[in-house]
Amino acid sequence: MQTQHLEEIGVKDPIKIGEGSFGQVYKGNYNGQEVAVKIIQNSFLSEISILGKIDHPNIIRLLKEFKFGNMSYLVMEYCSGGTLKDYIQKKLTEDEIIGIMRSLLSAVEYLHAQGIIHRDIKPGIQLWILINRQYFNQKQK
Repeated sequence: MQTQHLEEIGVKDPIKIGEGSFGQVYKGNYNGQEVAVKIIQNSFLSEISILGKIDHPNIIRLLKEFKFGNMSYLVMEYCSGGTLKDYIQKKLTEDEIIGIMRSLLSAVEYLHAQGIIHRDIKPGIQLWILINRQYFNQKQK
């Protein structure tokens, strides 16, 4: 049923890439752009409200929101950076570690200045949530 709604809102070729206690995440194509679609219950409306207000280069942007019944479909930018844990386990140079930490701290500083507390920063967090997309997209080339 959820993939049917993804197609209804214009997300092509949806592939499930994650699932957690808050919902599911699909990767697909929306208006010619690679996106991630997070499907969560409407009871998490505060997250949706916060995402709509955030504008920072180190934080993924919410592109569009759709509702079906008690579920919200959040179409967001997609960045294939993996998790912070993935990068911690690699042999990183000092400059790479500094780049990761600067990006992460810049994003957290911005959130705190907006009165937002991210309550889930941990090594398994997806890098595309907080880390500078340009840095990691360049590293993957």
